[in-house]
Amino acid sequence: MTGVVVVGGGLAGALAVQRCLERDLRPLQWFDATDQDLGRGSDVPCALVHPFVGRSFQPHPELAVAWRDSQRWLLSLSPGAAVHRAPLRRWIDGGTAGERLIQSYRRHREDLASLAEFAMDPGPRPAWIDYEPTYAFDLRGALVGMREQLAGEGVVCTPGNVVELRPSEMGGWSVVLRGLTVEARIVIVAAGRGTRALLSDWAPNVTLGEVEGTLVYGSAAPLPRFEVDRGHLSSTSQTLAWGSSFRRVGELAEDDTGHQLRAIEQRLRPRAAAWVPARAANLWVGRRVVDERTRHPWCGVLAQGLGVLSALGSKGGLWCPYLARRLVDALA
Repeated sequence: MTGVVVVGGGLAGALAVQRCLERDLRPLQWFDATDQDLGRGSDVPCALVHPFVGRSFQPHPELAVAWRDSQRWLLSLSPGAAVHRAPLRRWIDGGTAGERLIQSYRRHREDLASLAEFAMDPGPRPAWIDYEPTYAFDLRGALVGMREQLAGEGVVCTPGNVVELRPSEMGGWSVVLRGLTVEARIVIVAAGRGTRALLSDWAPNVTLGEVEGTLVYGSAAPLPRFEVDRGHLSSTSQTLAWGSSFRRVGELAEDDTGHQLRAIEQRLRPRAAAWVPARAANLWVGRRVVDERTRHPWCGVLAQGLGVLSALGSKGGLWCPYLARRLVDALA
């Protein structure tokens, strides 16, 4: 019987493996599906990471420790991650959602001061809120570096489609792949879009859905400031990107996607301090998993020796380092 099996080769899986090795949980096997036919969230070429994702500044009770863990992890990544730090300007629309955002900032201002440095438009009706630090990085490049580091420690991500999890007669879990069954004491499911099918027997009431996002990206100098306004403009140290927030799959027709991206560019271009046209611009389309009811990450122990780390949506860079540590510590 092996010690741990981690299912999923994206950011959540890699961070879970990393934490297992830190806890000396060995032997360890790591599998990633071979039939990934659509872009994954962990393939994003420019991921924006900041502590206030969403429509409110109300801090989550665990946000402070998660943000510290995230920053430490970002600064530890290999050069291939192209991490870039810059302030972020969040534009406030003129409707009720914008007013709620202003009120949430004012209500929680004292708590927020420990997480970031803020500045607000001094006008009678503020049009923007700035804060830093915020980061952008190449998640694909980060994963390449993490996999190389983990391979140096003796753990390689092996192609393999896990089709079933069931309690083992030996104690622990039977991890059933096509043509192979592995017995493990601990199983961590970080399989993104495959999570729901694998865990339907163990968490039948969790509603996991898919969301889709698009980015236009290309080679460019790093921006002095990121912008968020019904879309976002950000850059790594090598790549400029702009695009949409993640939305439900099928929410927009294919023809509408290009229109939405052009609208984001037209909205943000005049506001950017130094918009450098991305050379050799490319289109990236990816899918992530979210808990449709709460939009919070799904992380926890489902049964003795069985844990899950999924539904991170666009918050993976913020929450995943902390949640991976918390989950592995609970299973160890």
